[in-house]
Amino acid sequence: MNMMLGRTRHGGFTLIETIAVILIVGLLAGVVGPLMVGAAGAYAGARDGRAAIENASFAMDRIVRVLREAPEGATEGTAAFAKALPGVFGFTDGSFVSKSGTDVVMVEPGGATSHPLVRDVTAFELTYLRDDGMELDTGAGDDVSDIRRVEIRLVAGGQELRTGVFLRVGMGGGG
Repeated sequence: MNMMLGRTRHGGFTLIETIAVILIVGLLAGVVGPLMVGAAGAYAGARDGRAAIENASFAMDRIVRVLREAPEGATEGTAAFAKALPGVFGFTDGSFVSKSGTDVVMVEPGGATSHPLVRDVTAFELTYLRDDGMELDTGAGDDVSDIRRVEIRLVAGGQELRTGVFLRVGMGGGG
């Protein structure tokens, strides 16, 4: 009798089976790995873009609200602008909004408290319009009491937002 016939084979991989598994896993990693890295990068980019647009939208909403609720000026139906330049507007109560470095900041009435509205700002542009839609050049001496509408362009975090604001005081609604 042969003694080998009574022995059972212990489970295990042969060298060829092990090499085949390593090759298959390597090929899968080579195909799936870059896809995973690309998906992670796309997710991070989308997340950053979403955060930037949310921050810029918050700032734009706050700026619009401040302009709509502008205090009434000395003449009925006018806003109490003390300053209206391409990158800053302010009222006679000491409040203003301006670009300071790479931030857009808002200063409360009285000028005591400053709040950054949004950071990483590359552009903050204000255009002032009359009733007839014509642009005012407030830097060249046009009367700020003629302002009835403000066009705003804000670029922050690589996201651009634009809007127009009609002043309530100019519409007979009061501030």
